[in-house]
Amino acid sequence: MAQMWQVVGGADSGGILVRIDRDLNSDVLSPRLSTEAIVKELRFEHGRLNFELVSGNGPSTGWVTTNLRGKDLLVKTQTGQVIEEKKLGSFDRWASSTCQEEASEVQDDIIESHKASKPSED
Repeated sequence: MAQMWQVVGGADSGGILVRIDRDLNSDVLSPRLSTEAIVKELRFEHGRLNFELVSGNGPSTGWVTTNLRGKDLLVKTQTGQVIEEKKLGSFDRWASSTCQEEASEVQDDIIESHKASKPSED
């Protein structure tokens, strides 16, 4: 099965640059490859990915840089699965963990209440 990648960079610039060839001086294709797009790896050479577009917007094929100045532009993914951690903001992570804690406390209260209302077997 071919390796799938998800675009996680380029949100501030409308996506990431796609070139016609592996060479960084080759022509730029238009439009940019959209953030969250899913691509299939055709070749990977020296930090450059030759891809085929699976979902999202952008050229149907081309070459992109996967990491620029230590920042991931694309990450490997399993069968195009969305990388949820990249999408969640700090508020969303806080809200999710807070709701889980509160749900656990409510569940404990229900169990205790049920135990207290149960007739004694003595």
